Amino acid sequence: MDPAPNRVLSDWLRNGRPLRPATLILAAVLALALLISTFFYSGYFASDDASYLYGIKAVCGESRLVPSNLGGVRLGVTAPAALVYRFAHASIFATIASFLIYPPLMALVAYWMGRRIHSVTTGLVAAFLVATCPIVYCFAGAILPDNPMSFWAGLSLLAATGAIIAGHREDPRPAREAVGFLAAGLLLGLAYMAKETALILVVPLALAGILAGPRFSIGRLGSLAVLFVMGFAAALLLEAVCLRQIAGVWFWRLATSQDAAVMTAFRAKAEQQGWQVSARLGALASELRPLLGAPSVWLLAALPLYPILTRAGEGRRKAALVLLATFIWTFLYLTFGSASFKRYQPPTIQARYYALCVVPFAVMVAQVLTWATERLARLRRPRILWTAVAALLTLGGPALWAGHLFLQNRERSGLIFRSQETKAFLLALQDLRSHYPDRPIVISQYLTLSMRPILGHAGNVDPSLWLAPLGTEHRDGKLPAEEFILLASANPNRPDSLLASIEQAATRNELTLRPAGLGVYAAPLGKTAELKFYLYPLLSAAPPPNVRLGTWWAMKACFVQRKDIATRPATGG
Repeated sequence: MDPAPNRVLSDWLRNGRPLRPATLILAAVLALALLISTFFYSGYFASDDASYLYGIKAVCGESRLVPSNLGGVRLGVTAPAALVYRFAHASIFATIASFLIYPPLMALVAYWMGRRIHSVTTGLVAAFLVATCPIVYCFAGAILPDNPMSFWAGLSLLAATGAIIAGHREDPRPAREAVGFLAAGLLLGLAYMAKETALILVVPLALAGILAGPRFSIGRLGSLAVLFVMGFAAALLLEAVCLRQIAGVWFWRLATSQDAAVMTAFRAKAEQQGWQVSARLGALASELRPLLGAPSVWLLAALPLYPILTRAGEGRRKAALVLLATFIWTFLYLTFGSASFKRYQPPTIQARYYALCVVPFAVMVAQVLTWATERLARLRRPRILWTAVAALLTLGGPALWAGHLFLQNRERSGLIFRSQETKAFLLALQDLRSHYPDRPIVISQYLTLSMRPILGHAGNVDPSLWLAPLGTEHRDGKLPAEEFILLASANPNRPDSLLASIEQAATRNELTLRPAGLGVYAAPLGKTAELKFYLYPLLSAAPPPNVRLGTWWAMKACFVQRKDIATRPATGG
């Protein structure tokens, strides 16, 4: 079987004038990826991103980089964002928003890979599948390492498969093959700089070295392995020098991910998800089903068909085997592999970790879909009918599927971790500052620890803003002597020493507490509700409807005053 692509469609996509249709379609797909990711923008979510923000500030010389800061030392995440932070005048919003660029970049890699191995049509469909994959865009608007790692890893795989094809041409190009494996090593090193999980791709890239060339050769394999290691070593050397410059000490970054506290936390999470095969598959299903839905399992049918429906000439089928091996290996390792190099410890299962699988899987599904539609388009009678059916299947099928996934996930936009709590905090802080400009605002201990990366330090934020990192500030007499506003989480499950001590003093009749501003602040749940809330004043003169309150993510604000100080009238609303 020689499933050669339909030349009519491919030629039209590649050679249209004045702008090639493929270029226009690709631009639309990349714009769609950026648009969907922006809709799911989460912003600061007061969890893992805190360590990355400290690392970004350290790269810019605003703080000290601690080697034990697992996120801060991942330069593949922090260094590009630090450039944005520097040129955007320390804007946290611009810094976090810069991560929205990775879904379009991953879609672009899928296009290049699909086009290189198969056809322009396959590349465009693969790009669309990546752009509309919830695993990619649901976590795009946050500082997380998975999309950056997947982008660099995808480029590494693209370089390796391109090298295989270069070595199988009728006029073999050894130089291009050598440069391909050198680049694959360097790019894998950049992926490792974003997240250590990228190291697992050494296995499928080793397979690429074995399949390089028309015939297997120990000498060829050895030389390509040396080039690959040289590229990877160059990335490690660059990382070591940069970390030494930033942190002031030499250290081995990979050891930071093996920190005892980190591994203990990972191990506890893995034990909750189970160690047996069935338990881990159940945990995986519970993570992916809310994003992709149960029908997505049928897409796995593309795996056994993919190598068969790939042209054998010019090493393309070998490149397809590497792509298939990459997906299977990464999927199995992320589910059943080990998170420790010293002993077997299953990794924790989280949906965003599987972003590493998205690009190769999208290319495989796209090729199977393209092959089927091209076969339909070749049917002669009635030709126009079958051509229309093929176009509908190629364009309408993925579009309907993408729309279904978007509708399934739209209500969870921007709701990862504590992002809603952060929005409620910023909303409360803005309102309190506008209504009571002359009152000092004390941020409770819990909020100081979780929100400090976006507030900076007490000395350079706002003289009216008091941070309480210890929680003993009331007992130690380090709070404002005059009446102040206390801003704290309304969530009873967020222990806060400062809040507890002030409430205890109030029960002893040492302090008076009364609501400040709205008393309780909450941000809208979900991007759709947010848009309605913030656009409402543009459409109506009436105030926006009240937001549904919930103590889990709401903020409470109150005036605090000692009994021995006369109460002065509040200014503002």
